[in-house]
Amino acid sequence: MRKRNKKEKGLQAEINAIKYLKNKGFEVIEKNYRTKYGEIDIICVKDSILVFVEVRSSDIFSPIESIRERKIKKILEVSKIFLSENQDLVNKMEIEGFRFDVIIFEKGKIFHIEDAFRA
Repeated sequence: MRKRNKKEKGLQAEINAIKYLKNKGFEVIEKNYRTKYGEIDIICVKDSILVFVEVRSSDIFSPIESIRERKIKKILEVSKIFLSENQDLVNKMEIEGFRFDVIIFEKGKIFHIEDAFRA
C-alpha cells in the first residue's frame, strides 16, 4: 500500500508541476519520456530553451537530497537520446539551448530550481 501511495503522490506532483509550468508560460512537449536508461519527468520549452524537468515530492525528507549523481547521469543520458531522436522537432522549434530544472514539492510549497545542474 505504501508503494502505491508513493506512486500516486509522484503522479500528482507531476500533474501539479505541469500546471505550474504552463502558468509560467512553458509549453510542455513530453511527459514521462522513457528510455532503457531512465526517464525524464517533463520536457518543455520556453523562450527557445528546451528544459528537462525532474519532479520531486516528499513530506518526510528534503526531495533535493534524493537527486544524487547517479540520477543526474541518467537524466543527462536520457536527454541526449531525446535530442538525437527529436532533432527535427528541435530544429522546427528553433531551440537555442537547453537546461535542467528541478521542481520540488515540499510541505505544501513548490520550489522551481532553474538550471539545477549542467551537462
